[in-house]
Amino acid sequence: MSVAPGTGPAGPVALDVGGKCLNDVGNRSVNGTQADIWTCNGSTAQHWTYGQDGTVRVHGKCLDVQNGGTGTGTPVELWSCSGSAAQQWHLVPGGGGASLVNLASALCLTDPGDATANGTGLQIAACAGAIGQRWRAQ
Repeated sequence: MSVAPGTGPAGPVALDVGGKCLNDVGNRSVNGTQADIWTCNGSTAQHWTYGQDGTVRVHGKCLDVQNGGTGTGTPVELWSCSGSAAQQWHLVPGGGGASLVNLASALCLTDPGDATANGTGLQIAACAGAIGQRWRAQ
């Protein structure tokens, strides 16, 4: 069961591993900046909102699958919001957190290899309930 847009987290979005949060690298919000994980620190680079349109936003930019890709391993980046399905995410509760499933690809926002290193770039991958796919409001 998915959660309706606009009812999801606002603020830090933590990964269910290693105390890491979804992060805007360098707090820059520049088109093409790859989203990564970083130690949760309460900065504006980690203050995300889940919009009525299904977007996940920081500083007015949307979490976007690079070039509208639909294959496993495609990087996730920040981009100007366009309404594209590559920028729409469904929250699917389960397993101690929620998966963020991309509308265009039906793949999950993923921390590859369940990494815990700051700066690990995020990508999309098949939804498997892995710890690196479980997100929660902090």
